[in-house]
Amino acid sequence: MSRIIVSVVYSALLSLCAPAGLQAAGNDPVKAFADRVAASLVNFGYSYEMIDGDVKMTGSGSVSVQGDSYRMSGDGLEIWCDGRSVCTVDDSAKEVVIEPLWAGSGAFVNPAAAIRDIDTGFSWDDSGSRTVFNGQDVLVYELSPNGPAADISGMKLYFSPDGHTLTGAEVQTVKVTVTFVISSLEFLKPGDGTEFAIPMFGPDYFVTDLR
Repeated sequence: MSRIIVSVVYSALLSLCAPAGLQAAGNDPVKAFADRVAASLVNFGYSYEMIDGDVKMTGSGSVSVQGDSYRMSGDGLEIWCDGRSVCTVDDSAKEVVIEPLWAGSGAFVNPAAAIRDIDTGFSWDDSGSRTVFNGQDVLVYELSPNGPAADISGMKLYFSPDGHTLTGAEVQTVKVTVTFVISSLEFLKPGDGTEFAIPMFGPDYFVTDLR
C-alpha cells in the first residue's frame, strides 16, 4: 500500500480521536467521547476495509493519540507525530520521510490537520439511531462537515447500545470510504509526550528530512 493510501487511512483514524464538536455532552455519546479523548492518552487497535471504486483494501494496526501528537503502526509503516513534524518509516525498505505538519495538501498528507479542524468542523443529530455493525446491535451517529473544504465528506460513529463504547466508524472522503472496527480502546492519564518524539535513525536508513 502506498504512503498516500496509508495516509488516507491514518487521517481518517485520527479524526475519530479529535474533539468532535461543540454540543453539550448530556446524553450525547459523540460529545462525551470527544471530551474524554481531549483529556486523555488514547490507545486502541483497529482493522479496516477501504473501498476505492471497484478496489477493496484491508489492513490493521494500532494507534496512540495525545492532543496533536500521535504514534501509529500498521501496514508495514510506523508513523510518529510530535505535534510539529510527521515521520513516516518503512522498516522493510529502510526509508524515512520527515515532513512539517503543513507539508502536502490537506489531511490526507497531514493527518494532524483533521485534529485541528474537527472541533468546529462537524455537526450531528445527538439522538442517534439503532442499527447493526460488525454483527452487533449498535447506536449510530452521522456527522457532517460544516464547511465545503473538508477532506472528510461524512462520517458515521458506532457505539455500544448504552452509548459508552466506540466500536467502529465509517469515514467517507472525496475519494474513498473507510470502515473501521475499533478494539482495545483505553483512556489513560496523559504523559509528558516523550513517546511521540521522532526517533534517531542509524546509517542503514535512507532519511529524507523536509523540515
